[in-house]
Amino acid sequence: MNAAALPSRLAIIDVETTGLDPQRDRLWEIAVVLVDDGCVVARQHWLVNPGLPLPPRIEALCQISHAELRLQPSLAEIAPALSEALRGRTLVAHNLRFDAAFLRRALPGKLPSRGQLCTLSLARQCLPNATSHSLEALCQQLGIAHFAAHRAPSDAEATWQLLQHLWPLRPNQSAPAVRHELNLAALPQRPGVYYFYGEHDALLYIGKSRQLRQRVHSHFYADHHSRRQLQMTQQVRRIAVTPCAGELGALLLEAAEIQRLQPLYNRLLRRQRRLFSWHWDSQTARLQLLSHDDAGAASSGVFRSPKQARAWLQQQTKHAQLCPQRLGLSKGHGACFAVQLGQCLGVCCGQESAASHDARLQACLAARRRQAWPWPGPIAIAEHDREHRLSQWHVVHDWRYLGSVNQRRQVRQALKQTAACATLDSYHILLRHLQANPACEVIPL
Repeated sequence: MNAAALPSRLAIIDVETTGLDPQRDRLWEIAVVLVDDGCVVARQHWLVNPGLPLPPRIEALCQISHAELRLQPSLAEIAPALSEALRGRTLVAHNLRFDAAFLRRALPGKLPSRGQLCTLSLARQCLPNATSHSLEALCQQLGIAHFAAHRAPSDAEATWQLLQHLWPLRPNQSAPAVRHELNLAALPQRPGVYYFYGEHDALLYIGKSRQLRQRVHSHFYADHHSRRQLQMTQQVRRIAVTPCAGELGALLLEAAEIQRLQPLYNRLLRRQRRLFSWHWDSQTARLQLLSHDDAGAASSGVFRSPKQARAWLQQQTKHAQLCPQRLGLSKGHGACFAVQLGQCLGVCCGQESAASHDARLQACLAARRRQAWPWPGPIAIAEHDREHRLSQWHVVHDWRYLGSVNQRRQVRQALKQTAACATLDSYHILLRHLQANPACEVIPL
């Protein structure tokens, strides 16, 4: 390994905790390996009284009892020594976001380190085909001695050995591997929408939650995320949030912002440009796939793509013994192949009347028909977060979200905005909310 390529002063750390939630659970063991210019200069280890019993599974896994920990110093007592060990060093850990979240509770305020380096992120980059990127699995794969897994001293030592294996394998040697920390603890614990920004303030991702801090934490702590999710969190440099009065506002704002801003990692919603519906033309007795905006109130289904719409129709064809030729799903004249399979009742060859066939088709379409907008015009749906003293009125029309305002007298201003295009998400969000909350405050406009 080219040790000179590493930051000159490292603090490789591992913590053991009573659980996974840094807001509720506590530290009970901390180990630090101090490295200067590629050489270990010191090792430090603390057992800590967590102030609450260890879960039985942790006692069994780590071979330690709460009775042993009750005799150990408190977190506040060891905090000065821990802070001094980390001061001015690059902090290294496997799944660093998890360790750092607990360390911030031990050392209130900004961590005294100079930067951060995560070996889990590094392993995902260097060994993309590994079956698992857990510390234990990587040590086994690379032949690294790891004698006491799930104990801080052994895990910290194994992390140092793993870093030495991975550092020369970095796919982009010129890219900075050291990250500066994000202060996730400062995020509010309330409903809202969050925005992840990368280098040069490029928008990476938009999400929503009823508990913003908890949801954002989940992006960084777990070691079982997909490669794409991990790639995203590695790029995050700034997090912004927009508080909402409740889940409805967060859902509507998230869907609208993804459509408007098209963040890099919101792949599924980002691709949604047009929606499609099936339309039965009674005059010509033909089934047509139209843009949802053009299909009219009698349209059936709201589909993200023609492919999805046809896949649904093929399912209905088999379920209701419809004719794929009459529906335009296959070409030909006379008896279709489905007749031979017993999957078509024979409208294509005179064995069934067109009226009988089309009645079954219309029954399938009716079951998927979009519910009509139940008001003559736009409405405002009120939502209140009394704990944080925030009220919002969400202005919608024909299942389209037009915007939210924080004062009731401003609702008509939202009507002046350009109407948003219909989205499958806004339709289902609003429909679910209205069905689940029939007594919600609705103001016809």
